[in-house]
Amino acid sequence: AAPLRLPMHEGHYYAPVAFGSARPIAFLVDTGASRTVMSKAMLDASKADYRKLDTAVQLMMADGRRVRAQSVAFASMRIGPFALENVQVVVCEGCVPLLGQATLSRFDLKSSRVQGVEFLTLARR
Repeated sequence: AAPLRLPMHEGHYYAPVAFGSARPIAFLVDTGASRTVMSKAMLDASKADYRKLDTAVQLMMADGRRVRAQSVAFASMRIGPFALENVQVVVCEGCVPLLGQATLSRFDLKSSRVQGVEFLTLARR
């Protein structure tokens, strides 16, 4: 698949992420986050196949709070045109959807500027 170009929006990049047959949801691309994170409501709405890996994960939020979470593995996940298999995601109540290094490490990331607009390009490794 051709690389996915994400335009910067209010200082951040967002990628269209879909699990199972669910519609894509904008996930914040967070190169500083180690894990990919989603909310419990998103997990329930996805109706995607997943298996629980760990039900007692401690997650440190950017503001320093610690929250209880669970780790799950999805059979498949799509980021734009890219299909990924066996993707680990941390799920917690009310968490913001983040695309962290656990998923981003499968891509080469390149930032560019075209006609004054900043882009982040994701290309499969």
